[in-house]
Amino acid sequence: MAEAKDEKYKTAIITALIGVVGGILTHPDKIVNAIKAIFAKKPIEDRIMTEKQAAKILKVNSEDVITIIEHGQLKARKINDKYRIRGKDILNYLKTVEK
Repeated sequence: MAEAKDEKYKTAIITALIGVVGGILTHPDKIVNAIKAIFAKKPIEDRIMTEKQAAKILKVNSEDVITIIEHGQLKARKINDKYRIRGKDILNYLKTVEK
């Protein structure tokens, strides 16, 4: 009798997992949006951003962000061919520009 309950429990878990995986496969946009919402709650100074994200905050285009970085006005790290910029470095840059 205990073995039958264990089998039902295992079956229920497997069925639930299949449903979750199926949901991910049929609605990947919902998963992406949920992940974005989790990261969006971080304060700006705690985020690491792409050139495009930094450009949006600075209200310039991505090419301008790259120019600002290459002129040494904004700290960034180059990973492969793309820059990653810390949110606190963007805030520091904005303070220097506002003066």
